[in-house]
Amino acid sequence: MRLFAIPGNVPLEWARCNPNNTLEIVVASHFGVFLSRDGGLTFDQDLTGWPGRAAWAVEWGITEKKNLYKLYTGTGDVIFAGDPWSDKGLEFIYPDFNNSETAPWGTIFDIKTTNSGQVWIGTDDGLRASYDGGRNWKAVSRTLFSRGMVRKLFVGWNEQGGERVVAIWGTIQARISGAIPTASQIPVR
Repeated sequence: MRLFAIPGNVPLEWARCNPNNTLEIVVASHFGVFLSRDGGLTFDQDLTGWPGRAAWAVEWGITEKKNLYKLYTGTGDVIFAGDPWSDKGLEFIYPDFNNSETAPWGTIFDIKTTNSGQVWIGTDDGLRASYDGGRNWKAVSRTLFSRGMVRKLFVGWNEQGGERVVAIWGTIQARISGAIPTASQIPVR
């Protein structure tokens, strides 16, 4: 299936539908972030405030306004977030260079959001989280995840209905190689 009019192979990293409007699809690729408002029939790369670099992770997250979702995009070691169709567009939110607790700021492999507005990111130096939608960040379980790659995150619920984040720590390889990733379950605050 061909999504773009770019010649050759276009490596795609992630594709996400807006939970509030499944016709809005975002795709992270080595050519940047592409958005569709028509269920994938057409894609647009004209994002206000986006730097136009290769993207490794994308995710939709809730906002303070009911039924409005924010787009989070990650490329390299930075994240931009916002309403891609607004005049304000996407704004730089991570890393906070004034907060050395979250350093080093490594490559971002995955972004996940929770229904309570938290943002979690897996990096090549562990796990980072924002409990307020991306305004403030902290390194999570530094002793467990320090200097380890968190390539994949999953958000779910425990038996009592509380939110949970599962982080896949280490390099993900095919099962036939004998390497199985380590999964750690981190309770969401």
